[in-house]
Amino acid sequence: MKHSALKHTSLQRDLRKWLLILVATFCVVGSLISFTAAYIQAKELQDDLLEQVATWLQAGNSINTKSLRYDLDDESIVVQSLAVTQPLQFPTDLETGLGYVDINEATWRILVVQHQDQLYAIAQETDIREKLALSSALASAIPMLLLSLSLLVGLQIIIKRLLRPINQLAAEVNQRDSDGLTRLHTDHVPEEITPFIHAINRLMGRVEQGIKRQQRFIADAAHELRTPVTGLSIQAENLQNNKQADASNLRSGLNRLQSLVEQLLNLARLQADTPIREEIISANELLQDVVISLHPIADRKAQDLGVEKIEAIQITNRDNHLWHIFQNAISNAIEYSPEGKTINVSLYEEDNQLVFIVDDNGPGIDSETMKHVFEPFHRGRSHANKSNGLGLAICEEISRKNRGSLILKNLDQGGMRFRYQQPLA
Repeated sequence: MKHSALKHTSLQRDLRKWLLILVATFCVVGSLISFTAAYIQAKELQDDLLEQVATWLQAGNSINTKSLRYDLDDESIVVQSLAVTQPLQFPTDLETGLGYVDINEATWRILVVQHQDQLYAIAQETDIREKLALSSALASAIPMLLLSLSLLVGLQIIIKRLLRPINQLAAEVNQRDSDGLTRLHTDHVPEEITPFIHAINRLMGRVEQGIKRQQRFIADAAHELRTPVTGLSIQAENLQNNKQADASNLRSGLNRLQSLVEQLLNLARLQADTPIREEIISANELLQDVVISLHPIADRKAQDLGVEKIEAIQITNRDNHLWHIFQNAISNAIEYSPEGKTINVSLYEEDNQLVFIVDDNGPGIDSETMKHVFEPFHRGRSHANKSNGLGLAICEEISRKNRGSLILKNLDQGGMRFRYQQPLA
């Protein structure tokens, strides 16, 4: 399977490329315009010069054209009566005005005027005129070309200088190690790049907080694992030494350790964004199974665990997320509610969302504890209970995964409401 290569762009390279194109276009177009204008103007000036000579001649100045000596290889202007044949032999039937005449394999620009009952030709060879016009046009276009090249060099220097702070910032980031999450400075950085740097700083702040949470999670997990492992070691040692030991305590410790490990794995799997297994289930049937499985625990505390409202709902269950939600919510309600109290469970559809509610008659949660109730290993209402403090953290992570919402709320009549909802599709 072929993968198309990712094309990386360079701001500096793109700026140079487009500026080169822009300046080259400006240089070519400007030089052509300057060259053409100068060339046309030179031709007009040459015609004006012929007309000035004609004006001087027509003013009554006498001239003996036979005595004039011309160097026909230079830019001399020939003034000659059409009645003579030296130095050039002009056709005698020329009309007055400007025109072109071919003489001796050369083309001449000629102005014929009337003077003292004679026709005079004022002429200049076109090759000489072309050389003069081209020389004038080039003299006008070359400065434009040099100016454009100077502009390009200047822009290259400016671009390099303006991008230097960005390159220095990139070099600084490249030299950092994995712990280098301090904020990037914005001194001398172009204003257009500043929002991007602020976004990077905010991202590094979130990464730093995430790393600290993971470090705290690992430390808390190690602490939580150490306690049951130590207790199991003591129980095992007592059994090995044939001392009086309660095997039920050993089983209880093993069950708690197994539950803790399973919850740690579940939370780690949720936070690691592992691939999701999906299946269409009946949420109401799954809830009934969970209620039935937890009913004996509620009976031991003489609690009334019942379903207040339940609707048939078909929904996509991802990695058995709904089971964790139902199990944790109802288990917490049973654990924290006093003996003989009522626990009501509801499941229904509202605004194209699944809504799951558990109301208990426990002591509720104080405002300070409520701030940390979704943090891993936080035991909520009482630090003396036997929970691992991971259930609500798992529920919160599931809610985030399923674009849902999870709300814990103290009820006015006492007790706690667990409300979870997520889109049906």
